[in-house]
Amino acid sequence: MDWDTGFEQNDTDLIETADDADSTEFIIDFAPYADYGITIIGTVCSLLPNVYYQGEFVKIFFDGKNNGDYFMYQSWGVGDIFVETVYDEDGNLIGVEKM
Repeated sequence: MDWDTGFEQNDTDLIETADDADSTEFIIDFAPYADYGITIIGTVCSLLPNVYYQGEFVKIFFDGKNNGDYFMYQSWGVGDIFVETVYDEDGNLIGVEKM
């Protein structure tokens, strides 16, 4: 990957994409959370993007689904908040909040 041009910023939602498959998969994993204040921003010095919640740098992102499955991600850098997903009784994502 060419780090000078590997990331393209989408000004609409501040989700950045990369040309390789791993980064694309990462973007897809976070797409459902964009409507609830989650953005991911890749950096030139980092292989993986960092997670932000309503503009605040997130240290730990936790998605615990009703069926027991979960997804957790730790941003690279100095984040100080932990966020988790919120689901309704039917298992539909309805929000993201600070832990």
